Amino acid sequence: GRTKAELGYPVAAPADRIWISWSRSSAAVTGGPTLYYKVLRPGIRVRTGKILNVAPTELRVTVNGVSDIPCEVNPENGQIYFPLSYEGQPVEVTYRTIVAGTEISLTEPNHIVNWLDESGERPVPMEASINESGVDGFATFEQVQMTGLGSGAAAVPVTKMERIWLFWSSARGGGDLIYATLAPRIGPDVNVGGSLTLLRSSAPAGLSPSSARKFLEAAAAEERRKPFTAPPIVRRGPFLMAPTAAGARTATR
Repeated sequence: GRTKAELGYPVAAPADRIWISWSRSSAAVTGGPTLYYKVLRPGIRVRTGKILNVAPTELRVTVNGVSDIPCEVNPENGQIYFPLSYEGQPVEVTYRTIVAGTEISLTEPNHIVNWLDESGERPVPMEASINESGVDGFATFEQVQMTGLGSGAAAVPVTKMERIWLFWSSARGGGDLIYATLAPRIGPDVNVGGSLTLLRSSAPAGLSPSSARKFLEAAAAEERRKPFTAPPIVRRGPFLMAPTAAGARTATR
């Protein structure tokens, strides 16, 4: 059957994050002082920095010796995320990756859950920066209808972060108080076509192991170039599930 992502059902899943904002003397816009932010999240990073497959048969994780399912995986940079309560816990991970041009399965013990840079350093969007400084911020939250992780299609109320509000002083206009809101997409683009679960058996029969590997690498690269299809935006506001005339659910904003 079709997945929730293909059907447009929003899925609730834990994502514990720390948002950090600061000012810097060199700006990305005009060269003057400007503001930056980044997002941290508890997790581990595999030592090769890349995970080829997130299927349960290919990616296995244990926390404190107990099999576990991560909150989220970024296969492009090899980061695996966990709840805040896992901070400081030992993790062992088995995954598939490519080493010296060969696809192999690796088991890595002795990882410790700590805070990882999830977003990278990003400038706060603005048309021009003029001596921005003294930034403060807070989050606002909203309650929306989402389906539970691993459950059926029935929607339940979920409290989620809506956006981050930032306030700071600026030399523009003789010394103004400026504000902005942040609600960026974080993490890799989603492709519901299955590029991240492309298995060895997908290669045509009769190919040598080397040719099959090259075929799969090319197919995976092609799949990852397909863009994420964002839910249609019918109005600005909370993220809602709205029934269509046919009775199916679609995600709207």
